[in-house]
Amino acid sequence: MGSDYVFAWSCYIASSITLIVVLWHLLIWFGLKETQNLICALAAVFLFTPVPVTTDSSYWAPAFMAAVIDLVASGTEAALNRIWPLLIVMFVVVLLTITWRIYQSKQNLTASSNN
Repeated sequence: MGSDYVFAWSCYIASSITLIVVLWHLLIWFGLKETQNLICALAAVFLFTPVPVTTDSSYWAPAFMAAVIDLVASGTEAALNRIWPLLIVMFVVVLLTITWRIYQSKQNLTASSNN
């Protein structure tokens, strides 16, 4: 793999992490603490889910970028093929986040009932 490819992904990952940290703090500032984990998890999925650039390529691109490029270049059907991995990962993350939230609320109820 080319050094430009690795450098581009490194810059993209660093800027995406920065964006998620800023989003995290904005959600606290706006008082959305309850939905903070879910929104940041969905943002991370949106930014970090990769798809291959082409079917036989070893190069990968963020799914949302590949979908937009395919939408403009090839139409809706090609863009939808790029979106499926993103939607599947988002669904799994939503389920995990809701499960984690239920687990935390049960732990809080158990801890408060012991006092």
